[in-house]
This record gives sequence, C-alpha cells and structure tokens, in this order.
Amino acid sequence: AEVISARFFHALGFHVADEYIVEFHPRDLVIQDRLTFINQHGIERPFTRRNLTELLVKAPQLKDGRYRAVASLALEGTPLGPFRYFGTRADDPNDTVPHEHRRELRACHVFFAWLGHDDSRAINTLDTLVSRDGKTFVRHHLLDFGSTLGSGSDKPNSPRSGAYHFSWKDSAIQMASLGLVIPYWAKAHYPRFPSIGLFESKIFDPEKWLPEYPNPALLNRLPDDEFWGAKQVMHFTDDEIRAIVRTGQLSDPEAEQYLVRCLIERRDRIGRAYFRKVLPIDRFEVRGGELAFEDLAASHRLPSPAPYQISWREYDNDRQSPAAALGSGPRLPDSPAAYIMAEITSPLRPGQSVRVWLRGRRVVGVEYAW
Repeated sequence: AEVISARFFHALGFHVADEYIVEFHPRDLVIQDRLTFINQHGIERPFTRRNLTELLVKAPQLKDGRYRAVASLALEGTPLGPFRYFGTRADDPNDTVPHEHRRELRACHVFFAWLGHDDSRAINTLDTLVSRDGKTFVRHHLLDFGSTLGSGSDKPNSPRSGAYHFSWKDSAIQMASLGLVIPYWAKAHYPRFPSIGLFESKIFDPEKWLPEYPNPALLNRLPDDEFWGAKQVMHFTDDEIRAIVRTGQLSDPEAEQYLVRCLIERRDRIGRAYFRKVLPIDRFEVRGGELAFEDLAASHRLPSPAPYQISWREYDNDRQSPAAALGSGPRLPDSPAAYIMAEITSPLRPGQSVRVWLRGRRVVGVEYAW
C-alpha cells in the first residue's frame, strides 16, 4: 500500500517519499557506529544487534529467512515538521494562501477517497527546508500511506474505513434506531485477500466517503475543486493503474487483479459523481478562429450535457463586469474591447455555466458556476 499509493500521489503532482519494496537477510544489515535510539522511557540508548533482533522478531519471515520491507529514500532538506490543512506557515514567506483555500489540498478529498487514504492528518505530512542553486525554500510532502487500499499498516483496515471515528449525527441515528439503521459502509462485502485487506468498489461513494477525522481543507472544498480533482483521477488509464499496482509486488495474482479492478471502478464512480456537478469541459483554446474545448464526460464515455451553447460579451476588466453583447456561437466575434467573455451553458444543466475570458485571441481566465 505504501509503495503503490506513493506512486499515485507522485503522479498526481505531490511531493512524496521515494519508496521501494526490498527483501533482505538479517546478516545483510550493518549497524552504524554510535547509532542510538530513544527508548519508551525517553532515554537515549545505543542501538545493538539485540535491539535489531527484537524488532525483526515481530515481523513475518519468508521461507528462505529473508524479510520483506519498504525502503524509503531520505527526503531532501532539513525537516521542519508537518504542515497543517489550514492557515499558513509563519516562517515561510512563500506560503501566502491559507491552506484551506488551496485547491490542491481541498481536492485531496477526491484523491484520498479514491485510494482509501483515511488517515489523512497533518501528522502524515512533512515540510523540509531545501537549498538549490543558491535559493532556499520550503517543500511540502504527503507521507505515510500505510493506511490506504484497505490496509491498516500492519493489519486489515477497519470495515468502517471511509467514515469518521465519531459523528454526533451518526451516533444520534444509531441511538434513536437502536442500531437498526445500517450505515452504508457496513453493507460492503470483501473477498479474502490478506495482502490487500478491506478494499472494495461496489458501495464506494466518493460523496459519502470521509477520512477518520474532520479535515478543514477537505470540508472547505467546492464543486469546481472536486471537478479539478476528478479530472486528475480520470486521466489515469487502465494500463497506467495496472502498472502502478504492479510495483506493489503482490504475491497473489488474483489479489493484484482485484485491486486493479477496484481502482478502475472507483475512478469511474468519481468521474460520474463530480462531472455532473459542473459542466465537464476543459482545455480551452482558440483554434481556427473558434473557441474550442474538450468535453471530458464524452471523452471518458460518461453522460454528457452536450450540446453546449456559447454567448459572447465584451468585458470591462476595470469594473470586473460584462458589457455589450457580441452574439453567440463558437466563432470569436469582432470587437475592439481588450477583453471578451464567453459564457457556455447547456439546456440539460440549468444553473451550470462556464465563463471563459480572452484577451486578444488568448484564453486568460476560466470560472465554473453551479
């Protein structure tokens, strides 16, 4: 789970640790000179061969005497501690946007739901101070994906993964119904794949899924954040998902196939859930004198609200308001205005629209409404 999910988050654009699965024999390990550790009483002690044996005895051993483990490349820079999913770092002059308003964090709800990353707390992040080419900056990392893909790190995850540990509303429902109301997560059925744990795609609903604890950035998400996140997830092809899962080196081919199938089905459920909240169009550009864009729903064979209607207006950038009407259709109108605006709507989705701003013949802004 650690290796597979780290690669998914890396592909999504996040900084993560470089993780690999390794197998080793105890005799291959060399204890560094003057290596120490802090024991349970807070006392620093030398780390000895006996301490190593006490660690290994808790782990399963392969038939040939080797152990299977995750090797994690040390992160670049000086550790500064975790980042929070709200506010900013007071010691980072580049950190100017409150984290609960950052799209890449608010859209994490989509990514976390897809991979079942329910332990998505600040403690599972790390900032490091990096120096490169004479410049020093803070780099933000997501870490610790042991509780993803049905894993609970060293055991299967809880069947209630995807729900808060505690919720007043859910508790009240259970008390009032004497436990007769079955929560959605309790209706899931899991095949017996010990190498995966409890992961499924049949009752998965990205709108109902929740991490173990409330997360300010995730709670602050808007439909266009969800659409942005869903776009990234839907870009993963079946073959790419299969290739990333293969890096987990699951010993059971059936378990690997099951995990791939779950991720593909969960991906498609995410597309269906969030492509209906806003008009699912993207990649705007001027092509041949016309405003062109891609219908992502149609591209991924999901229900599309096409056909789309385009109306044009001049735009007063100083007053931040639309001005004179310029007609309709995909072709760019003739106008002396510095800025023009296209509003795209669909009769199948009343209330949903996309505004696209152009300066000259170049797209300079896009805004979704719902």
